[in-house]
Amino acid sequence: MTELERLREPSQKPSFPLKDEVAGPVLPADKKYLAKAIEQFNGQFNDQLDLPPIPAANLLKRNVPSIDQLMASARILIQHSDKVNARHLLRQILSIHSFLPEAIELMIDCVDSSECGIEEQLKLRATLCRVQPSFRNFLRLSQGHYENRDYRVSQQILEQAFFHTTENSEDLFDAHKLFGNIALRLGDFDAAEEFYNKAFAMNSRSAPLLINIATLEAQRGNWTESFARYDEAFLTTSLKDKENRAKCLVGKYLAQKQMSNGKDEVSLLEAALELKPSDRTAVHLYCLWAYQHEKIEKAADILLTYLDLNPMDDEMSLIAAQFFSLMGDFGTAAIEVEKAVLCNPSNEAALDLIVQLDSLNAEVSLA
Repeated sequence: MTELERLREPSQKPSFPLKDEVAGPVLPADKKYLAKAIEQFNGQFNDQLDLPPIPAANLLKRNVPSIDQLMASARILIQHSDKVNARHLLRQILSIHSFLPEAIELMIDCVDSSECGIEEQLKLRATLCRVQPSFRNFLRLSQGHYENRDYRVSQQILEQAFFHTTENSEDLFDAHKLFGNIALRLGDFDAAEEFYNKAFAMNSRSAPLLINIATLEAQRGNWTESFARYDEAFLTTSLKDKENRAKCLVGKYLAQKQMSNGKDEVSLLEAALELKPSDRTAVHLYCLWAYQHEKIEKAADILLTYLDLNPMDDEMSLIAAQFFSLMGDFGTAAIEVEKAVLCNPSNEAALDLIVQLDSLNAEVSLA
């Protein structure tokens, strides 16, 4: 044996049995020695860094409410019209379960009616269609795009709805009526009539459907048929449904005017405005009649009532300014035209009227 080999050979075997190779050949791998060493090491470490003691395991558990509890709380808030706080809870739910259909549906109900809110609602409805594809979900998404005036998109989505079966007759009725409405908006009168007839076969007492059919006849120039349909819808509509009753009266006014070669039955408009002062079409038609028949003050009152209910309507504010100018009330006219500019800074007619009113006010001051 060479000297190098002799040096590599251990001089003697350890006199104790090794329990674990990890401890090495010179230290006993007994658990009590290891535990003591770790204890001493931890003690030194804590002393040096002044660390707090480790809390008990039960204190480390977070008391997070379950999704069911959050959903129940959100529903209670919605019942009490507190949609702002309900949205906070629903966002927590969706951060845990991003595609929970019940939470998405509640969130849709809590979204506001602003432009951004409408976009968010459409995105939520589209998500709901991906998560839970059904006839009703596609129908609701189509209705949302229709209300947003995306008629082609609404039509494409509504066609997808019919790939899913449904036994709900109300949904089928709404789908046929919506198909008719889209066709009417797109100028396809024959398709509109076809789908309106399908809806009519399912429910011949629907006032909104009768109003739509009357509108179709008006678009075709069939004023006698249109008047009859509006009258039928008015008699069908309940007394509590002031919105649709007002629509029927406005429709009858337009049809009657065409049937009588321009004769105005303004009492129909006055009755419509009594039912619904915020009916924009009725206000606009009444203002036109009032200007032609020099009933300026009455129209100004109606406009102010309307603007109290719809303060962001820049077009109506501009019309009100023009009526107050005709009455010589340039101060009120200036207020209304400034409101119109604030609502729509790009309204060139309002900007021109401001210049004219400034000139008129200057002349009045000099006089």
